[in-house]
Amino acid sequence: IAIPAAIVVLAAVILTVILLSGGDESYRTIQVYRVDGNAEVARPTGDTMSPYENMLLEADDVVKTFEESHLYLIMDEDKYLMAGPEAKFKLSATGSAANSQTKIDLEYGEIVVHVTDPLSADSSFEIGTGNSTMAVRGTSFRVYTEKNDDGFFQTVLQVFEGVVAVQLIHPDGTVSEERSFSAGASVIITLLIKRKKTKK
Repeated sequence: IAIPAAIVVLAAVILTVILLSGGDESYRTIQVYRVDGNAEVARPTGDTMSPYENMLLEADDVVKTFEESHLYLIMDEDKYLMAGPEAKFKLSATGSAANSQTKIDLEYGEIVVHVTDPLSADSSFEIGTGNSTMAVRGTSFRVYTEKNDDGFFQTVLQVFEGVVAVQLIHPDGTVSEERSFSAGASVIITLLIKRKKTKK
């Protein structure tokens, strides 16, 4: 619980110092607030760079943190994300600040999300992993995912505030019916990845 509390405090601090240019609600921002340790941003163009304070990220950037490192982002002035050590995810952001569509594809590692304002009817905020999709309903939560040597892909969800709606993604690509989890819930989603048989 100390982690989401820190995010809430950080969000309050950011709100006092971050100003969107002209207050234009049609303009979306994804901004690096703080970098503790080492991280990397890979652009769709193939360029790779080290993130820095106040750096503006772009849609489809791939972000990676390294050992003992954390990266803090602010999106649209009311969505906050902390990436833990050795995490990798891709950002996708479309729409406007008022009516936004945000997707984070978490390949591995841990992220903590805090959304301070309820999303509008036309907005969405989703976290995708290899075996599930999580839709935010205005909340604070943690997602951790990894693939181990036994062929299992595991996603761990902890909900601190609000509600997160989860859909399982099966190996054949089909998606399960949505199920919602409220504050205090901890969910472990495990998927066995079929291994290719080796020829004798």
